[in-house]
Amino acid sequence: MKKRFFYGACIFLLVFLIAAACFLPHLFFLMQDAYRMGRTWTEVRTGLDADSLNIPYEMSIGKRLGNFAENAGTYFVTGTELEPDEESLRTVEEALYQDIIFIMVDSGMIPGSFFGGFEIEEWKKYAVCHEEMDKGIAVSAWYCRLLLDNGAEGELLFDEKTGTIYYLKYQNNHEESWTKEIQEAYGYDEVGSPLTLHASAYEMQYVLFSYYGADYREDTDPAQIVEVNEGDSVTWDILLSYGQNSLNFTLNASQSYDYFPDLSLGISQIGEMIPELARN
Repeated sequence: MKKRFFYGACIFLLVFLIAAACFLPHLFFLMQDAYRMGRTWTEVRTGLDADSLNIPYEMSIGKRLGNFAENAGTYFVTGTELEPDEESLRTVEEALYQDIIFIMVDSGMIPGSFFGGFEIEEWKKYAVCHEEMDKGIAVSAWYCRLLLDNGAEGELLFDEKTGTIYYLKYQNNHEESWTKEIQEAYGYDEVGSPLTLHASAYEMQYVLFSYYGADYREDTDPAQIVEVNEGDSVTWDILLSYGQNSLNFTLNASQSYDYFPDLSLGISQIGEMIPELARN
């Protein structure tokens, strides 16, 4: 009887070990993925950036966004919260003083108050990483939340290596933030009038194609560009093509009080991956 029990126990243990060897690794990786993806949105993870991997960072904006578009849905995000300093201030200023920003200001897409001075309220580095880490980091970017001198808030997401603007937000806080001095400093074109765009989405597409390295075609399908104007609200959706894949440049603006409207613009697929930009 004891021998029968002993043999039975041995057979059970052997079956258990075989089953464990077959299924436990798969279960472990499933739990690891679930844990990692859960941490992506709830915890700042440090130590992973474009310089921490021995894989070259793609410097060509067209190739970088093309690769991102091709593998959309297979990325996770890590972030590092940093203390703003003089160096970060210079980094933000360099990002803002780009031709694309001046063009957007001239086109009425964003207010000139971005150039009127600001303080950095929040400063982070984000890395959009491929699930297969040997493929490296798709996008390494700085995120900052700014308090502008006119009392409004701005948010900016731009590439760590090249300064490419991926996403931008502007939000008025209260009517009281617009003092007489501020009105005189920034001009009444930003006060007391609805959003006035001096360029259409169709006209801006050529600038955006060039800036983001997207495929350019003379015979752009009108269906790739959506522009909706309803009262004091404007919506753009411009398709940026990369071979067989694409990303969306969107602009959403809605009038806030009687001042320059709250707005957001940029590549939506990237903006949606950044917690601060996705939750607003």
